[in-house]
Amino acid sequence: MVQGSGSPARRSLVSSPLPGGGSGSSSLEFELDEVDATHRGCHRFVPRHPGELAIDISDPIYVEVEEDDLWCDGINLRTKQRGIFPTAYATDLSILDDGLFLKRFST
Repeated sequence: MVQGSGSPARRSLVSSPLPGGGSGSSSLEFELDEVDATHRGCHRFVPRHPGELAIDISDPIYVEVEEDDLWCDGINLRTKQRGIFPTAYATDLSILDDGLFLKRFST
């Protein structure tokens, strides 16, 4: 179950293009749960260019790559779409597991 949702996490098949691209390339399908999310949307991001990923607040996101230019390549687990988005629009869930982060705000 997803914490706080009251409903079980949904498994979703995600179709991902294989490396090498091209118009004739096939895709790879794999399953991701909402609990596989590495990030959560913290701001709404509206794509302006092809290949960008739409994000709403609290969307579960699986980030595959965080680039040095502060853009991420990932999958929105709610919409099952894949694309890139600015790092600032999603919160890394691993910081919530960091005891130091929790200690600093619980005092």
